[in-house]
Amino acid sequence: MYYWDSIANNPNAVNLSGRFDRVFSFDRSDCEKMGFSFLPLFYFDEYKEVGTYPGPYDYDCLFVGTTHSDRFRFVTSITEQIKAFGGKCFTYFFFQGKIMFYKYKFQNREMRGISSKAVHFVPLSKKSLLDLYRRSRIVMDVQHPKQIGLTLRCLETLGAKRKLITTNQDIRNYDFYNPNNILVVDRNNPVVPNGFLNTPYTEVNKDIYDKYSITSWVKHILKESE
Repeated sequence: MYYWDSIANNPNAVNLSGRFDRVFSFDRSDCEKMGFSFLPLFYFDEYKEVGTYPGPYDYDCLFVGTTHSDRFRFVTSITEQIKAFGGKCFTYFFFQGKIMFYKYKFQNREMRGISSKAVHFVPLSKKSLLDLYRRSRIVMDVQHPKQIGLTLRCLETLGAKRKLITTNQDIRNYDFYNPNNILVVDRNNPVVPNGFLNTPYTEVNKDIYDKYSITSWVKHILKESE
């Protein structure tokens, strides 16, 4: 069994873990509490191809994701800073449907000021997402406040050899962390130094880079389950 979400977001999932021989989780905290085996997420092979693209880039920063918690406010704050430096950003906020959107606007104070015109109700195709990665220098990640496990976005960015702005403090504990490539910001007071925007991506050691591929992830699961 593999958990790609935190127990805090889905407590009932714990009731299933006793039915499996091995249980893995992407969340370091859940592994320490529950005795699961720690295994981060991965990037797909398509992102390796993105990493070979040398530029030129159309965007300095990219955000694509669902609209939840404080994401809209946070992303807006980051993009305004980058634009003030003369940078160009692309954002694509997704929500599952208009009825659900208005329901959440009523229930969630963070979403009340968000116009339906600022949100898309059709997800981007995989081809479009890969094209945006190819054309962007930096990718933005905002994990759910209840999780510390790295999102798929963090690993996709590694695979695509793009710089990353993230709210996830735990990323500093990973072997691919490099402050030149990854800017960890305060969720409540995000600040982007101009220098981070202007420095190029630093290549990650090949063994570490390959370690987070889908191929390595599958091999690890199968080996551990023998």
